[in-house]
Amino acid sequence: MFLYHLFNGRGRAWLSRQPVPDDERAAIERHTRELDRLAEDLDLLDREIAEGALDEAELQHAFDIGLSQGHALQALIRENRVEWVAEGG
Repeated sequence: MFLYHLFNGRGRAWLSRQPVPDDERAAIERHTRELDRLAEDLDLLDREIAEGALDEAELQHAFDIGLSQGHALQALIRENRVEWVAEGG
């Protein structure tokens, strides 16, 4: 099983069935909660970045044809149509 599959639905179900000591089970649950929290933070950041770029006609078109905000923005960044600015850099 690849690591990136370990924390999707099936991977988490597999993890929950593994016989591990209580302290390790607590650590797994703690780290899983942290991964969920970080994923929520990333979703929020993606949304804020995409909303900040809504004046771009191409981005709005990408939304209109059904691309998610993150995928649409990534496509425009790859095509150098939207400049990516990393915070603090």
